[in-house]
Amino acid sequence: MKKIFLPIFVFFLLAVSGLFASDFNENRIAPTLGTGLFLNIHESVKKGTFYPKQVCVGPSLGVDSIFTMKKNGFSLMANGSVIPIFIIKENQDPYSTAMLNRSSFGVVGYFELLFGYTYSPNENFNLTVATGPASFMLVYLGLDVKLNVEYYFSKKSGIYISAGNIFGFTHGKIWDWNLDWNLMNSTTFSIGPVFRL
Repeated sequence: MKKIFLPIFVFFLLAVSGLFASDFNENRIAPTLGTGLFLNIHESVKKGTFYPKQVCVGPSLGVDSIFTMKKNGFSLMANGSVIPIFIIKENQDPYSTAMLNRSSFGVVGYFELLFGYTYSPNENFNLTVATGPASFMLVYLGLDVKLNVEYYFSKKSGIYISAGNIFGFTHGKIWDWNLDWNLMNSTTFSIGPVFRL
């Protein structure tokens, strides 16, 4: 599973970029480096009861693609990240006697397709607010809300700062996993260069 995150992520961005880029007036791409904080809330063996199973933190390496219609500010974002995570806290199910047996490290990925609005008071500054569907680990389906700030030092390049939050869930049998209800909340902050294409 871990090995397929990066090629799927790259294909996802290229496909969306090719599909939508021709209809937008301004297209930008921002490779980013940041950090994320993740909370996994798991259903207990006692049905209908939930507990905070894991708290994870890790760096994120990603690419954000932003397409904007200058005539009305409508924007589309196609984003993806690969994140090595470290479990800094893991709680035992209060209604189970089973012992914890999980690794404290892993690599996950998430993907977003967001719709929003870009405010551009001048050529050097963009502020984008967007929301839309997201997939975390190719398992959790969620809703993402994201805020991006871009400041350009030249016509083609500048700095990019982003903050986002994803709330997602999963349930049932996925691949070889039998999953009860799982809820996930992810908050990420990232920074990097941004380029006008």
